[in-house]
Amino acid sequence: MCQPTDSKEVHPDGMKRTGEGITRHQKTLGRGFMIGAVSVFISMFGASMTFPFLQAQRDNLGCDALCFGTMQSARSGLSLVGAFVIGRLSDKVGRINCLWVGLSASLTSYILNWRGASIFEMWLSLIPSSLLNQNFGVLKALFADYNSERGGTESERVSAMGYLGMVIGLAIMFGPIFGATILKNYTQATAVAFFLTLISGSLLYFLPSPKPKTHRDKDMTSSSCKAFPTSKPSAITSFFNMPVASTKGAKLLFFIRLTMALAFSIFISPYTVSLRARFSFGPKDHAYFMGWIGMWYALSQGLLAKYFIGLAGEDPTPVLLVCMVFLGIGRAIAFLTSSLSIVYIIMAFSVTSLGVVNTAISSACSRLAGPDQVGGLFGILETLENAAGLVGPTVGGLLSKLGSMAVLSVVVGLYSFVFLAVMLFYKSTIVNHSHLVISPTHRLNEDILQATSGAKEKNL
Repeated sequence: MCQPTDSKEVHPDGMKRTGEGITRHQKTLGRGFMIGAVSVFISMFGASMTFPFLQAQRDNLGCDALCFGTMQSARSGLSLVGAFVIGRLSDKVGRINCLWVGLSASLTSYILNWRGASIFEMWLSLIPSSLLNQNFGVLKALFADYNSERGGTESERVSAMGYLGMVIGLAIMFGPIFGATILKNYTQATAVAFFLTLISGSLLYFLPSPKPKTHRDKDMTSSSCKAFPTSKPSAITSFFNMPVASTKGAKLLFFIRLTMALAFSIFISPYTVSLRARFSFGPKDHAYFMGWIGMWYALSQGLLAKYFIGLAGEDPTPVLLVCMVFLGIGRAIAFLTSSLSIVYIIMAFSVTSLGVVNTAISSACSRLAGPDQVGGLFGILETLENAAGLVGPTVGGLLSKLGSMAVLSVVVGLYSFVFLAVMLFYKSTIVNHSHLVISPTHRLNEDILQATSGAKEKNL
């Protein structure tokens, strides 16, 4: 077998360091978590301040329901493409470089939005940010790199990913309130969002860069392994070559994310309509309700996910199963009850469960994939979610014509499929998996060793 080329201590991330070096490096990466979270909070806070004025601006320009629906579909379609391309690009050219691309795209969209003199310009403003600003997914991949270098536990991986979800939830919860209270019109909101995005971008200068991904593969390879010549794939082939995507663990994550996103997309359209029918929901009621949801989603990702998954140790399967039960039953009760208090209570449990599951999925990505593929893996998951967002609302609308039980039967059925998949396959395909075995260089070295061993046996 190939052994490390020297006898120095090899850290769990595959890098040789002294004890003092590990401590210093871990402190630097710890600052990276904080800087990234603050940056995304400022950026999202600015964006959410425009929310109260966006629809009013569209109304002023004569954008009807068809116009708005087409814009939303276009946004999802662009994000569907951009999520994978930018995520995979971050594996190749670096996470921080792709964060600069996303920042530039957002600033361009704000400039176009600030003019906002026509529907055509609002359409144009969709393109840069929807296609190129995938900073949330890229930051998740960057945090996965940080945690991999630190040799973090499952609870620490969950905590790192949870910070991002928490700050976004807080930004969405408070941004619209501040925007509607302090600002007067759409132009002011866009200008403030532009300058907050500039402040957010200035923090990117202080993000520590992960160690080059080649170190791990070099440490896994001895000089005898390097003696074998290898063919270099083309740039296009290399870009789309993701061995992790063919693993059983990744396929399970794809199934979980797509199925859960479909369940949510099918549920949310008829559910929103039912709130008005059952409780006469108006704009203020929706604002309070979204604030309540945002608060619990932030708490679940920032605090509760780490606590509950920490109780389960390195295997979060039992926690995920409980979350699936809460999601399935909770959706049904929230749809059928005539008590608004019960709706609020049930949604707290459901949103918390959703936040825990999403955080666990993000953590699982860093468990499955090395730094040369984790960005692309996050991108695929975002692409699947956007695909569900294109199809789900239409399916939900059609099912609602058949009655609420038709909607709930499909939604609860989808969560039941996820429950079974997690129960049967999560531990074997994800918990017991190490991303070192799917590193392309490491896999090639293992193939060479097997071929060499077979040749020696034949010669003997």
